[in-house]
Amino acid sequence: MKAEELPRLAEPFPPSDLEWRVLRSGNRKDGSPWAIVIPYIDARAIVARLNEVCGPAGWWNERPIATEKGVIQGVTILVDEKPITRWDGADYTRDHDDGDASSFKGGCTGGFKRATRMFGIGDYLCHLDTLFADIREEGKFKFKGKDGAYHKWNPPSLPDHALPKREPQSNGQKPDIINPFAKFRTWVHGDSMKQKLREAGWTADEAIAAAIGHQVEKLQHAVTAEDIRKSTDEQLYKEMCEWLQAELKGRASTERQGKEVFA
Repeated sequence: MKAEELPRLAEPFPPSDLEWRVLRSGNRKDGSPWAIVIPYIDARAIVARLNEVCGPAGWWNERPIATEKGVIQGVTILVDEKPITRWDGADYTRDHDDGDASSFKGGCTGGFKRATRMFGIGDYLCHLDTLFADIREEGKFKFKGKDGAYHKWNPPSLPDHALPKREPQSNGQKPDIINPFAKFRTWVHGDSMKQKLREAGWTADEAIAAAIGHQVEKLQHAVTAEDIRKSTDEQLYKEMCEWLQAELKGRASTERQGKEVFA
């Protein structure tokens, strides 16, 4: 990755890549519930951003350092072929002892997310004004209020500066997706495709990583620079979709053949 590409790491994520949790909740004088919520980025979305901007071989995790209370994790990226490392730490996710691997893994994940924030990834989320949940009966999430009742809610709308930039098209309209990789992620995370992936024993993030990795490898084996320039954004998106559909079809065919053998 070249130095001028570093700002791409700090670009806002599509809202579909964000996770949410309730920070505080209560009831107004009229008895109606309220909840302050905060967005955060899942580690898998951060990995996808690093792969997208730096390339799968352009970054790596350093060996974690275990301390009495938590884990110090380093992340290195190659900038103009020179490694740049940032370190940060996080507490163990629960009471830790020598045999508790999950709490150590949780500390590594927390340290990884904090270290990547030092490169700008997701930093914009730490500077948002107070956000209130959109509480409604058909909400996607739910929380338990102080009155003991459960309330459903949807994430609030984010301000424009916390959304991916949109570039005007020739007809004056604005596209919903800013690049082929983000567009592909949105397509894979659709309900229909998620169901097909579950049937094939794949998660959405595994499929995204495999498809992007396949496309990156294909570009690396391009004969000339002209071949790479001919790969337009729309063509890259189409090729990733076609590759994933072919992979799912192949897995389904293999599974059918296996059932026939043991029938």
